[in-house]
Amino acid sequence: MKYLSAILILFLIACDSNFNKETKQVASNTTNIEDLLKCYKKLGKDTLYLNIMPQDTSGWAFSGTPISPLLRQFLPEEITKNETSFACYQFRLDDNTIGLITRVPSVYDATSINLSAYHKNSKKITFEAELSETFGDAGDVMSKSTILYRNAAKKWEAILEYYESHEELEEDTNTQSNTYTAYYQYRWNQQKFDTIGFDSSKLAPLFTNMSK
Repeated sequence: MKYLSAILILFLIACDSNFNKETKQVASNTTNIEDLLKCYKKLGKDTLYLNIMPQDTSGWAFSGTPISPLLRQFLPEEITKNETSFACYQFRLDDNTIGLITRVPSVYDATSINLSAYHKNSKKITFEAELSETFGDAGDVMSKSTILYRNAAKKWEAILEYYESHEELEEDTNTQSNTYTAYYQYRWNQQKFDTIGFDSSKLAPLFTNMSK
């Protein structure tokens, strides 16, 4: 009787495994990458400020639309490893590429906003960069904000502001705060975003003016 029960259990497991495979195959046949793109709103402007998540998220531009598990399979691994993702915006990077802005979970909340690129020829999506994020724990703070914009030649560029702060408790119980801020400039080159500048003295005032 024990052997019969064991055989029955193995049979049921095999049936369930086959059912899951068939279900996944059916799902792949009934969903496609075009369905994913429909989740993203079209960006109707040439400049976008990707700021960190505010405490009051009502009306926040990057709340996004939840992406179903079936559609998440088309996203890059850096995004699909998260259980929840939110589709925010899509925009034309060039004739063959569509930029996708997606918000995904981070350490404590869905505060990470990422840029991916959908390549029409290959019908694949590649992860490009994290454009906005915030994190804080026990005196340590890190944040990223980005200005995404089209330059005079109508090419997409981005300026990223990176900030971090670390508090240290000294022997006399005084707290010393160490901060660091850096700026980076990127440009889309028909394949990916290249770093074209990191002179903070020039990029800092440009970022401040554009983020107002």
